[in-house]
Amino acid sequence: MKALCVYSGVSRAAYYAWRGRVDQADKDQERMRWVQEAYQASHRIYGYRRIKLWLSQKRGLNLNHKAILRLMNKLGIRLIARRRRPYPKMEQLDSFHRYPNVPKDFRSASALNKGHGRIEFRTLTTSSQLVDFLDWPFHQQVFKLERHITTLKTGRCHHEVVYGITSLSAEQVTPDHLLRMLRSYWKIENSLHYRRDVTLQEDRTHFKSYSAAHVMAVINNILFGLLAKSEHR
Repeated sequence: MKALCVYSGVSRAAYYAWRGRVDQADKDQERMRWVQEAYQASHRIYGYRRIKLWLSQKRGLNLNHKAILRLMNKLGIRLIARRRRPYPKMEQLDSFHRYPNVPKDFRSASALNKGHGRIEFRTLTTSSQLVDFLDWPFHQQVFKLERHITTLKTGRCHHEVVYGITSLSAEQVTPDHLLRMLRSYWKIENSLHYRRDVTLQEDRTHFKSYSAAHVMAVINNILFGLLAKSEHR
């Protein structure tokens, strides 16, 4: 036998292993019969995962899902994947809309600013579709303001969304103009009150007499006027 193995180019261990397998029955035959039974019971729609579940519930068999897939390939079982119903085309969506006659007047404007150690990107979207829906006095438009803020020092990003109502119609103000108006909302706070409260510390100054406080306010106003006239900020 040794000479025969050398002549055939096969090791003796491989020969005896093959001889042992020949004498044994094929273990996959019974498993293939189970897989075929589950496949037929499902009207040929089950995959290997559902076949594994069916065998566990109906026959009490615990087979590995990879082994079931291998047996299905061995049996030549191929499933046809069912395609989902395609979504309606975009041009057909109006026919499914509950309110097909609603005007789609969304308008947008964007702005990018860099200052105070950060970069801020703002996007404003306006619409007049809710004029007849909201019971709000003098309501003409609603808007959505998105802010994307990035701090340059830390690289940290912050996102916030603000909703609002305005009495200005779409003919009176454009989204770009409205965005500048919202941006200048805090202008009086930053250009006047911040200078009084923080720079000159008016809130920390306590006067017992009204005339002294009035005189100090007049002096501060004169100071601000001189600074504005000299174009110093």
